[in-house]
Amino acid sequence: MLMVVSSNKEGKVRLGVVTKKALGKANRRNLIRRRIVEAYRKLKDQIKDKVDIVIVPRAEIGELPFSALQSALAEHLARARLV
Repeated sequence: MLMVVSSNKEGKVRLGVVTKKALGKANRRNLIRRRIVEAYRKLKDQIKDKVDIVIVPRAEIGELPFSALQSALAEHLARARLV
């Protein structure tokens, strides 16, 4: 998973998920997107700064169980010093 973080002046945290066609057909890409948004929703109260976050998932992210996806997202947020 690739994560790009940028500060914003909106006063809130915003998330964008970019899924490429290489991840599969539309239903698979939408499933991956929904799982990432749900993992983010559970972690968004812990984010300190008001930033824009863009996530570009890799192909293997579709095979991860939800708990592993959530911990990977938490790890990326910790590396970016947002939690």
